[in-house]
Amino acid sequence: MKNLAARATVVTARIMKLLMGFACAVISAAQMPVSIDPWANPTSFPQDLVSSNGFVYFTADDGIHGRELWRTDGTEEGTLLVDDLSPGPAGSEFKAFATCGPYLYFSALYLGSHGDVLLRAGGSPPRVEPLLSDAQQPLRVSTIMVRSPFAVINETLYTTSGHGEFPWVYAIKGDALTATAVPMPTLKYPIFHVGELHAGKTVLYVVAAYNLAVSGTKSESVLFRITPGSWRIETVELGVDYNLHVYGVLEDTLIFRGRRVPDALGDEPYVWRVNEPAPQPVKDIAPGPSSSLGQDNGCGFIGNNMFFTATDDVYSWEPWITDGSEAGTRLVRDIHGGRESSFPGMFTATRGQVFFQAQNRETGIELWVSDGTSDGTRLTRDIVPGPESSRPYRPVAAGSRVFFTAHHLKSGEELWVSDGTESGTRLVKDIVPGAGSSEPFLKGLLAARARG
Repeated sequence: MKNLAARATVVTARIMKLLMGFACAVISAAQMPVSIDPWANPTSFPQDLVSSNGFVYFTADDGIHGRELWRTDGTEEGTLLVDDLSPGPAGSEFKAFATCGPYLYFSALYLGSHGDVLLRAGGSPPRVEPLLSDAQQPLRVSTIMVRSPFAVINETLYTTSGHGEFPWVYAIKGDALTATAVPMPTLKYPIFHVGELHAGKTVLYVVAAYNLAVSGTKSESVLFRITPGSWRIETVELGVDYNLHVYGVLEDTLIFRGRRVPDALGDEPYVWRVNEPAPQPVKDIAPGPSSSLGQDNGCGFIGNNMFFTATDDVYSWEPWITDGSEAGTRLVRDIHGGRESSFPGMFTATRGQVFFQAQNRETGIELWVSDGTSDGTRLTRDIVPGPESSRPYRPVAAGSRVFFTAHHLKSGEELWVSDGTESGTRLVKDIVPGAGSSEPFLKGLLAARARG
């Protein structure tokens, strides 16, 4: 037992040395001297970093418990295993994460459950608790083919079971451990699949699909808009072959890619505004049956504007911006020039700026930043000078900066940071000295409490 405890202590220290480079960037705490021992424990690989209630939660494999949930306050003594959800060295498989109030919510297998269930972590000392359905059974949450299983409005978490078993949308408010089923309307067909939840300021959007075997269609998407409290529910059936892809919500307006056959349009941006009975096209960017959308490279929101990737009959794939109106939908800048594409993507918003990856002939694939104007759209730094690329990846907002991974011939793939200026775009630390790479994991990092 002593040997096991000693080993756990050593492994915890090793995890901390790999994690500190990330945690000190996201915790609102004093600056700490960090000494990172390169690849001290190459099996720990901290992942899924999420900021919640002043702590950073993450998953790691300490070599004893397998991959499990940990929590840190940025100090070695404040870094501890939250729970061994799957006892033994095999570890657990974690899926989606969301923060709401003082809790971290996530889905995982729990105590032999058949399928993923919804769990939450919080408290001091931290503990994991299962959320229950109104039948007092563990609340099952499927993440298979579900792009966005959680949404938060006014300290209430909304989630979906992911499948068509009624009820299929739940609300969890405050400290309650029992979820409340959202009352849904009677539909002409059973729901086959619930794929996404999206939160506006006051309304919740749900993207679902009818049971194909019953409806007899190839694919028929349906949108729901739910007003919490009054539980007013509006429904729009989008029809067959709509090619739906949701970008997000501007205030309370859903914005998405769609194709409406009667309009003879290709894939174009649509909006569904509050107090409007049905979605409307924003702008026919690529006139006629041609499609302006299709490169699903994400989007970024600043203020009441959304950055996205589009093409028209003049320019190829370049960054565009929209406020949801035709007049407010325009090209931001032709980065590559002419009919060649810069292929912008991985949009990440900070305070008044959006960072993204883009390419041109002179600099290759590097990190760019924009305030929404052509003059305010610029290269942050040509990390690998000339046409070769640093290929910035997984940018994550932290106050007014972004952290991302990039490749350099001298340092390999390591953690970088940028404030949008050339001098402020720099290597954070060469964790594995030389051309070797530490390949930092930044999936799901939420840095709302980071220093700006």
